[in-house]
Amino acid sequence: MVSKRGITPATKKAIKRRSSIEPHIGHMKSDGKLSVNYLKGILGDKLNVILCAIAHNLRLITRKLFLTHSQSHKLKPI
Repeated sequence: MVSKRGITPATKKAIKRRSSIEPHIGHMKSDGKLSVNYLKGILGDKLNVILCAIAHNLRLITRKLFLTHSQSHKLKPI
């Protein structure tokens, strides 16, 4: 089935998925040093992306742990 603009449901789903991923890529480029690649070759490119994604996920995890820890240790009124 094709919609009125000629986009199939599979293409529409792929576009929606890509638009949800792009903000994460932008953060990895600015915060995770994805723009600088010191590794050589195609394997180096692949490793750079994987290491950047790992670092991004670790930042998210540590932020979540820090927020959870700081909220659990708030002073309670007497």
